[in-house]
Amino acid sequence: MSRSALLKYPVATVRVPTDELTAGEARQAVPPEVPSFTYEPPEGGDLGTLTTEVTSDTDADTLLAQPQEAPGLFTDRVGNFADDETIGAGTTLEVAADPASEAVRIFASDDGATGEVTRWQGPE
Repeated sequence: MSRSALLKYPVATVRVPTDELTAGEARQAVPPEVPSFTYEPPEGGDLGTLTTEVTSDTDADTLLAQPQEAPGLFTDRVGNFADDETIGAGTTLEVAADPASEAVRIFASDDGATGEVTRWQGPE
């Protein structure tokens, strides 16, 4: 197909969630007992590794883990807004985290809405 033929077709955009999940919707999308956290202390430097595992199927289209104080490059995301697949058991997110100074926030998107579903506050 030529370039001029390709330009005749409209570009489809991905619908990004714009509404906010209520607390009830967040618990429905990703129940509080579903995320499991494992923290590995740093071998050198200040940052360890936080792994979040989804322990059972969810209603969420996407999940995102982001350290509260870190720049966006420390964020990990799974899922896709553009399809109907939900996040299943065994899915993991991994981010660098400093347990002494920050929390890691877990966000989910479901049915066109996004919101925080849980938060890791450091190793216990």
